[in-house]
Amino acid sequence: MTTASVTSGTNVQTSTSAPGGGTITIKFDNAQSSGQIAIEEKSAASLDNQTSSIFDVVGTFSAAFTVNGGTANTAGTIYEIDISAIGHTGFIDVTIPYDPNLLPLGTSENNVKFYHWTGTAWEDVTISVDTTANTVTGRLTSLSPVVAGYPSSASTNTSTTTTFGGGGGGGSATNVIINQSFPADYFNTHPLQKLQMQDSSFKTLAGNTIFGAKPGQQVNVSATFHNYQQVSQDYAIIVQILDQNGFTTDLGWVTGTADAGANIDGSRSWTVGAAGEYTVKIYVWNGVSNSPTPLSEITTKSFSVTA
Repeated sequence: MTTASVTSGTNVQTSTSAPGGGTITIKFDNAQSSGQIAIEEKSAASLDNQTSSIFDVVGTFSAAFTVNGGTANTAGTIYEIDISAIGHTGFIDVTIPYDPNLLPLGTSENNVKFYHWTGTAWEDVTISVDTTANTVTGRLTSLSPVVAGYPSSASTNTSTTTTFGGGGGGGSATNVIINQSFPADYFNTHPLQKLQMQDSSFKTLAGNTIFGAKPGQQVNVSATFHNYQQVSQDYAIIVQILDQNGFTTDLGWVTGTADAGANIDGSRSWTVGAAGEYTVKIYVWNGVSNSPTPLSEITTKSFSVTA
């Protein structure tokens, strides 16, 4: 068992070594009291003995379970996280490691999910995946067993092309393979999980990933989102570039319609300005009207420009 200390306050974060390796990070919107978090590694077999409905199949290296009528498999250590000593309100963001070696051949790490056992069923509460650090983050209001995993099946939607507008941008976006969706009532309590970020990167015009650029260089800000709804969704992916003084130097968007359960890939072209540190913010709204509705959390990334 591993423990971590939490002090009271807003946006309080703590990290500790995870049982089995890696790091677990827990962030509270509002920790009302200080205390200790206890994190314990659990085997699928022990949990299945305690709760017969928790897994469908328990294997040597992973276990299969039911999520929203579909099936999923574990892809890492199962953690029991006890926060009963911490009074809190709001969301808890938890980041746990996953093992890419447990993913079947051909399964993208972007499909790794954060699964939470509610006491009666598994739920997908994923908000982001870091394929470099091999971690996945979930957003919860309470904690019990959690595990990284992946959906066992996927289906395909027809591809569609979308158009860019604003700020002189251009490009395309395409719906690709889907992997999961949820009924409408799920979004009554998860309104910012309708379209969730799967991956984002900066690329050259040749498609190579970069982490910095020279003044005047043209860079594509690329992002992939997944529509977790069981209905199609009109969207606008807005990319805002701010310089080190907080001034907006570029603003543009990609619009289109995402099929139910589909991924959308968008790319916004940006001509880099003067040397300095830039902040890139990616918003997902249902359009660019005067009163848009957000569909996802804001994604913030940093980008360096050197002379």
